[in-house]
Amino acid sequence: MNIGKSLKIALIHKDMSLRDLSGRVGVTSAYLSAVSNNTKNISFDRLRVVCGELDMKVSEFIKLGETEEIK
Repeated sequence: MNIGKSLKIALIHKDMSLRDLSGRVGVTSAYLSAVSNNTKNISFDRLRVVCGELDMKVSEFIKLGETEEIK
């Protein structure tokens, strides 16, 4: 499971920046950047909030990192 890769792909699909998402989720863009680079972990509760803002189920989000490549 690669949460960072999933996050990068989801942001591309939604045409959204880390800054846009961070404002919606209530965390810093630096934190989300660290998550996307796999240097920080994200709690499941916060992941659910992120997925909600991306209009995705957690399972769909995780699958992105398993099945798609970053473009």
